[in-house]
Amino acid sequence: MEILETINKDVINAMKNGDKKRLTTLRMAKNAIQMEKIKLNHELSNDEVIVTLKRQVKQKEDSI
Repeated sequence: MEILETINKDVINAMKNGDKKRLTTLRMAKNAIQMEKIKLNHELSNDEVIVTLKRQVKQKEDSI
């Protein structure tokens, strides 16, 4: 299963369960993936998605 599909399913589950922290985090991840897709102008592979998510984690850690 693709990582993006898993994130989409987790977003739906978080909405159903009312888990606002998880929902916000998943939406930020989804947005970062979408921005990278637009930047590169092609569908991202799982490896590219992982690199994008790692970059986001590093940015969040550095901002703390």
